[in-house]
Amino acid sequence: MKSVTTLGILLSLAITVYSQQDVELTFTLNPTKVLVNTRPSLRCTVVNKPTDKKVRIMRLREDGTKYLIATDNRNSGDETFYEVKEEGVGTYVVTFKSINRFDEGTYLCEVQQSVGDSAVTKSVYVRVLQPPIFTHVDSKVSVKQNSDTQLTCTATGYPTPVVTWQREDANILPGGSIQRVSSVLTISNAQPEYRGMYACTASNLAASITRKAEVEVIFSPVVKPLIKERRQMIGYQITFKCQIEADPIVKEENIIWTFSERNDVGGSEVNHPVTFLERNTIEATSKMVIKRVSKSDFGYYTCTATNNEGFGLTQFLLEESDTPQPDLTGVIAGSTTKVVSVAVLVLCLLVGQQMRT
Repeated sequence: MKSVTTLGILLSLAITVYSQQDVELTFTLNPTKVLVNTRPSLRCTVVNKPTDKKVRIMRLREDGTKYLIATDNRNSGDETFYEVKEEGVGTYVVTFKSINRFDEGTYLCEVQQSVGDSAVTKSVYVRVLQPPIFTHVDSKVSVKQNSDTQLTCTATGYPTPVVTWQREDANILPGGSIQRVSSVLTISNAQPEYRGMYACTASNLAASITRKAEVEVIFSPVVKPLIKERRQMIGYQITFKCQIEADPIVKEENIIWTFSERNDVGGSEVNHPVTFLERNTIEATSKMVIKRVSKSDFGYYTCTATNNEGFGLTQFLLEESDTPQPDLTGVIAGSTTKVVSVAVLVLCLLVGQQMRT
């Protein structure tokens, strides 16, 4: 009889222990990256939930009080903001209908233990991100050479976006460095090489966006020779070409070729054919061709280009050669008549010599 009583007590204790297993609770946010105006969900899964206890999902206010959103599968909060449902057994889901920045904060899932007043609680912090939005971007700025200007780019978002500048062609920014973190890009002592497209990027945890801006540098012509020193034989063709960069672009009537026997910038305007090619909005090419070089053509040639900002020039030297030289195209061109006459003379001499013998 005593053994039966002992067995009953042990069985009762076993049932009590089994019925008082600890509650297991998980509380997650999906997706973990929450963007404003989306529909994220809080998911609370309970294992060993006492049948007489309720699962409560709440928001923890800044003052420490709790705002009840859901009790089990019932909406206890404002139905215009939340949807509440039960998925399977023991999983309770609260979905934001359209989350906003004011919904950011700590959320709790809580369930009472079967014995005593203690509760199992899990928390999730919901951070609501707002992707960057540009509020102002300079699309284009114009600046004169050696002057100062700046590009401005501002954006809003949460967290506050980091604004960076870099050149679209990956060249170094004015003042150095490939990238600069600032809403304002200052360009000091502007030079022609600063012109081009720049990219402003605003980034935060939510996203990155980019907008382009153009820098136009107004400058006097920069004139470069294709080949500075040339040699050619009398009677053959020679071509000189100068490459011009300027803003505003130089027009054909603003390019002058002059000649001087001495190494100076003066001289008289040439009478040889000149052609002009405008390659793009700031680049042009001027070409002068001497069809048949004569003794008086040897000396210095100057290509001068002018715009509203000033002028630029470059100088070429033409010297005599003992042999014909190829032109810029790689072809020897020029004294066809002279070559034919020499060939006929040689042929006549050979025939005459044969007749005498």
